[in-house]
Amino acid sequence: MKKYAKPFVPESSKILKDYIDKISPPMDFPIADIACGYGRNGAFLVDKGYSCIFCDIDEDSLNYIIQGKNVSINGDIDKSRIQAIQIDFNQEEWIFPPESLSGIINVHWYKKELIPLFSESVVRGGFIYIETITARGTNYLQLPEYGYIKKVLSNFKIIYCKEKLVNPVNENKATITILAEKNRTKV
Repeated sequence: MKKYAKPFVPESSKILKDYIDKISPPMDFPIADIACGYGRNGAFLVDKGYSCIFCDIDEDSLNYIIQGKNVSINGDIDKSRIQAIQIDFNQEEWIFPPESLSGIINVHWYKKELIPLFSESVVRGGFIYIETITARGTNYLQLPEYGYIKKVLSNFKIIYCKEKLVNPVNENKATITILAEKNRTKV
């Protein structure tokens, strides 16, 4: 069963494209694209020379990525720089040890308990990019609490952040797009 629609154009998130060169994450560790779908964001970084571990529950989307054909806006991606892991982080444990990743991409899927683990898994100089779903109807229940992600990433330099409280405001839920770089020196 296919869980996601394949995008017409595999273009990465605009903020990720516009800001990633401002931080130049280390290239000696892979980047994890969590809930990657068809891999458009991780593929963008593979095109830039990074290795990427694509993680998702959807076998069809992971098979598409592994084939490497037309995954990127530039077409095919370098298959030697990719790995795919079928995993459901709602049911399974976090698999990345501390300081093992140059970055984490997490777009349109959120699990509160993973944010501190993201922070631990990223090396100094690495990054976390999170972009939540928009607030429509009752999906606000799937959004983070306002200010929570910035609080957890207190040892990161915020490169870009747009956070907005959503209705009903008494729920204290927010949409957020954030790109943050882990401090290069111990604080």
